[in-house]
Amino acid sequence: MPNFSEIPLIILLTKIDQVCPQVADDVRRVYYSNFIKRMIEKMSSRFGIAQNQVHPVQNYTIAHDLDDNTDILILQAFLHMLRAAGNYIEDYNTLREEEGNNDLNVRDNRLSQT
Repeated sequence: MPNFSEIPLIILLTKIDQVCPQVADDVRRVYYSNFIKRMIEKMSSRFGIAQNQVHPVQNYTIAHDLDDNTDILILQAFLHMLRAAGNYIEDYNTLREEEGNNDLNVRDNRLSQT
């Protein structure tokens, strides 16, 4: 059974364009915004996770056309989620294999003692 407390947490900080005028003008400024930086620090502290687990993204609420810079933020966050999920599954499977081998070793030891 997986330990759900070990599932990696990732936070999507959404609607950054609505809370930061600097980013609303140009989403490429997201990592230069002191306001966004403080929000990332706040969420990191509040949830007890690393700052690189908090991803600012801009929603497509009004725009009718796709924007490469907005897409990049979303895709970076999605890629991070996929990597975290893959690492979790890999660690979980490794643990299951080790537990399975330990079960076999215990069983073999019991058989050899009888």
